[in-house]
Amino acid sequence: MDWVNDGPIRKRDKWAFKQSMGGLISAMSRRLFFVIDKRQLKPQPLNAPQIMHLFDAWYRDRNGRREAVMNDPEFANVNSESWSKAIQRNRRVWDRLLFRSYPDMN
Repeated sequence: MDWVNDGPIRKRDKWAFKQSMGGLISAMSRRLFFVIDKRQLKPQPLNAPQIMHLFDAWYRDRNGRREAVMNDPEFANVNSESWSKAIQRNRRVWDRLLFRSYPDMN
């Protein structure tokens, strides 16, 4: 399975998977999420804390809990700046794979 090591998910653990999927969510939101602002479409991408909240919501749903205070334990000791950097790093990988022929949206 050498093709796995060449793709966007290089490590095979849950944390690396969440970082990669966070990058994918970020890349997709930058290309697909828009709002109307003064009769123009304006990009409305998800930021790193919003993506972390998505993972927390998924964790609560998966565990059958509805408490808003319950968070994914893997995010308990995560620095928000390091999470943001991981999202940026993985977003660049997904951008190269999925949106190679599109104009840059930096």
